[in-house]
Amino acid sequence: MSNSDPIYTLNVICEAVVAFVGLIFNGYILFVLICCKLTVNNILLLFMALADTAICLLILVANTPMSLSQRIPDIDQLLATNSSLVSRPDVDEWVCGAQGALWTVLPLCIIWTICGLIVDRYIAIIRPLSYTRLINVRKTAVVLISIWICLLSFIIPPFMGCCGYRFLTSYSGCVVICSRTQESYLEFYYMVFHLSAFIAPVIVITVCNAHIATIAHNHRHRIVSAIYEITMRAQATVTHQSSPSYLFKYKGRHAFLAILQLVGSLIFLTFPYYTIYAYKSFANKPYDNYWTSVSTLILSFTPIFNGYVYGVKSKALRKTFKRLLQRYLYEQQASIEIDRRLSLRSQSSLREGWNSLLITSSLSSNMLYRSQRRFSA
Repeated sequence: MSNSDPIYTLNVICEAVVAFVGLIFNGYILFVLICCKLTVNNILLLFMALADTAICLLILVANTPMSLSQRIPDIDQLLATNSSLVSRPDVDEWVCGAQGALWTVLPLCIIWTICGLIVDRYIAIIRPLSYTRLINVRKTAVVLISIWICLLSFIIPPFMGCCGYRFLTSYSGCVVICSRTQESYLEFYYMVFHLSAFIAPVIVITVCNAHIATIAHNHRHRIVSAIYEITMRAQATVTHQSSPSYLFKYKGRHAFLAILQLVGSLIFLTFPYYTIYAYKSFANKPYDNYWTSVSTLILSFTPIFNGYVYGVKSKALRKTFKRLLQRYLYEQQASIEIDRRLSLRSQSSLREGWNSLLITSSLSSNMLYRSQRRFSA
């Protein structure tokens, strides 16, 4: 093994830690969405959280054990070769195929679900009056499931013999490696794969957000003037003042920063992995190196970033979670109060029963005493 093995091992451990935190964030999203009413936005968030949770579980259950098992030293070989670290045999073919298929499809599902969230917000802004007619929960679910089924087509060629899954140390798992005997098919597969994985989603997100920013810029003066006038009237009515100083605390971020956060995060998280993979595939370069491992680690941050931006940071989900927590605490307090009252009622009924029993026994004893005196007389 090379000297970079400790670096690869550290990257695998970091991926496992990141996946565990991402699992917590996306579990929070799933818990909140399952307990509330499903809307179009909630359906998209639910699909995204499911894909993020699946890829986190894949890293924890498959990628990490497979990668670490390749670095566990064998005692017999250590004694024979006097080396510090010896690789195990290759991973089973069916395990590698299953892990590689999920690792190929799940990131694409996450990326295109995020595109669905952006498109949903885009249509709600440019077509607010006809939004409910154009988009509903059923249409959204059908379109999203159709996209996921289309993405499953990328796992068909490896199982047809044209390509194959092979475990690579720097990828912490199995990836698709096509044979060089079919150059035209190989180039077509990789071009379509990277077009679907990176280029097309970035174009969709950039175009939608750029159009939204253009609309906001063109109508900014009118929107701000209307808000300012309404706010001044309300303040003058309530406080008899017309000072606009407190409005500055409601000043939001520039629209460019919001676009940069969405597009920049997608580029930062996916561009290194898919670009390096495409370069090594087309240039026939060795796949295993340090930069490939780093790009895989960066890609594993996708679930935790999505869970933070669309879950932990979301005010709507926080309000829903707070409402669910308050309802749960209220139900617990109500059940405790009901149990307490039932116990008090049972105790009072038991006390009344004892009293009636004592009264009955005293009456019967008095009647017995009188009857004995009558018979004795």
